[in-house]
Amino acid sequence: MITEFASPINVGNNYGQRIRGSIQAPETGNYVFTVTGDDNVAVYLGLNAESQFKELICSIPLSTTYNDFFAFPQQISTSKYMEAGRYYYVEVLHKEGSGADFVALWWQTPSNNTRTIIPGSVLTPWTDCGPNVQLRFNLQGPWNDSTHLMNDDLRLAGLVPSTEPYAAAGFTLVGSGGETVSEALLDVEGSNAVVDWALVELRNALDPTQIVATRSVLLQRDGDVIGTDGYKKLIFDQPAGEYFVAVRHRNHLGP
Repeated sequence: MITEFASPINVGNNYGQRIRGSIQAPETGNYVFTVTGDDNVAVYLGLNAESQFKELICSIPLSTTYNDFFAFPQQISTSKYMEAGRYYYVEVLHKEGSGADFVALWWQTPSNNTRTIIPGSVLTPWTDCGPNVQLRFNLQGPWNDSTHLMNDDLRLAGLVPSTEPYAAAGFTLVGSGGETVSEALLDVEGSNAVVDWALVELRNALDPTQIVATRSVLLQRDGDVIGTDGYKKLIFDQPAGEYFVAVRHRNHLGP
């Protein structure tokens, strides 16, 4: 477990290392990543917490000094939008030849334009499969027997809010709240069009009245449930184990 996203300095020659885990974004907005290192470094960031969706965001072809942020244009990423509380897979590949050796990953956050090394407080260790669920369900009201899909009348009328409605309605939320959906997701048509927001709850296996974690999600016309990142796997920051899963939906005629 590392206390910040940086390796020890001058530990050896002719070796390679991989550092990976997840970043939990502390606030919503655009982030810029910068890598420094000696020798070669490649940095990957996921669209969510799953490694399969990672993409190269910055790299170093040779080497830099510890705080040389402008040695190579590719060592600085483009802006990356991240949502508060969400987990994003991150991976660094580092190859050392000889001489000095280190790697450090820095960021500029939405509220702080000064480059700082990513702190350990927002990092979680890599797990191959954290607690997660994939769900499907249908709502009786919008169900269409002819198409065998739910209607997306709320979306077509522009009545699906861009921010989850459950916090304002007084639902119990644990580790969630304030999730937003992009216009791009709301513009999707066909069987994957959004029907409405829903609320997924993890409940204690021994006491199902106890809610241990929640996620506001989106229901699609074909019954698939997706996160606000557009992916079906809903990952919870909870210990591995058994849980009850509950799905709740708001009443359109009331709060």
